[in-house]
Amino acid sequence: MMIEITLPADIGALCKTCETTCEKECCGIRAFNFSPFNIIYHLTKIDGFIRDSDVAEIRTKIADISKQVGNLDRHADKVVIAELNAIFTVDQVMSLFDLIATALSQGCAIYSIHEKQIEQNEQKFSCIIGRP
Repeated sequence: MMIEITLPADIGALCKTCETTCEKECCGIRAFNFSPFNIIYHLTKIDGFIRDSDVAEIRTKIADISKQVGNLDRHADKVVIAELNAIFTVDQVMSLFDLIATALSQGCAIYSIHEKQIEQNEQKFSCIIGRP
C-alpha cells in the first residue's frame, strides 16, 4: 500500500535548501544533502542568525510527522514524499527524519560555537558595503 505524506511547510523549505547535489526531478532523494552546514544556511538566510523558535518549530514538526509515519505498517506500506521525489519504506523515512534532526542539532551546535565571530564578520561586511 502506498501512502503519500506532505511535509509541513517549514520542513519542506528546509529540504528545498538542502537540494544541493542535483535537482529532485532528476535524482530524487540523491539530490539532497542534509549536512549541518546546509541546515545552518537555511536557518540563517532570512535573519542572519538562528532563531530558537524556528529550531523548536522544526523539531516539533519532525516529531509529529515521525509519529504519523511510525504508526504505519513497516512491512506493507511505502511512503511517497513528493517534495523529495522519492518513495521510501517506513524505516527509511524514519531514518531520514532522524538524519535531519541530527543535522539540525549539529548545525545549531556548530553555529553556537562560532556565533560571535559570525556576527563580527557580518558587522565588518556591513561597514564595507555601507549598510547601517
